[in-house]
Amino acid sequence: MNIKFNLMWPFAFVMMWLSISCAAPLPVFVLNPVDENVPWTMGKRFIKLSNDRIEMRLAFDRTLYDQLVFDAQFINRSSDTIMISPEKFYYCNLVIHKGEEKFAPGKIYAIDPEAQIIFADVQSAKEQADYANSQTLQLIDAVVDLTGDIVTAGQRKTKEEIREEREEDLERQLDDVATEQEHETATYNINSLRNRWANTAVRKTSLPPNHTISGKIYFPAVKESNKLISANKVKFYFPLQDSAIVVTYKRHIY
Repeated sequence: MNIKFNLMWPFAFVMMWLSISCAAPLPVFVLNPVDENVPWTMGKRFIKLSNDRIEMRLAFDRTLYDQLVFDAQFINRSSDTIMISPEKFYYCNLVIHKGEEKFAPGKIYAIDPEAQIIFADVQSAKEQADYANSQTLQLIDAVVDLTGDIVTAGQRKTKEEIREEREEDLERQLDDVATEQEHETATYNINSLRNRWANTAVRKTSLPPNHTISGKIYFPAVKESNKLISANKVKFYFPLQDSAIVVTYKRHIY
């Protein structure tokens, strides 16, 4: 009986560790306008916001992994150029404290597309350098093998030596293919990420009068501390020149 227990407990420990370490799904956030009368357009509810100088249309799109994604359009209605700086946009969670709605500590700023593009370029340069280094090592290995073949040319080899050489050649070819595939996959992923930030996001722009810019705005999806009671409301701030457009959303977590 003791022998069975001693044999089983390592297996039970491993299974328990695996069950604890399994990744939990990320929460899915859905944001709806506080105003129930905001009309729907192709599954989204665009809020029209404005100040004296700029008009903004905003709609929550979806939760993408750990990001809140919005569709936004900015129209410059003034006679001056207005700077659109997504990295300055932010939101605050609202919580219930002593029966009143109050702001949770901290501001959550939008993700800066320009910083993400630079990061992707750095990763691309690193990937290309790593791949070039691996190609150099492969070339050195090939030269060493060729030198060895020249030195041993004319010498009779045993069946075992021939078999080992063939296995080494096959293993080298498989490693080369794996390296090539990993490089292609990494390059594709980096380029896809860069293209997303470069071509779909609202970029930092000096917006001339009567001009429009539109795209996606990405915010980190952050939930307030478990010590705080959620009000299930989120207030967004969009600083534009000397004023800010403010809008509140109701938040649902799934």
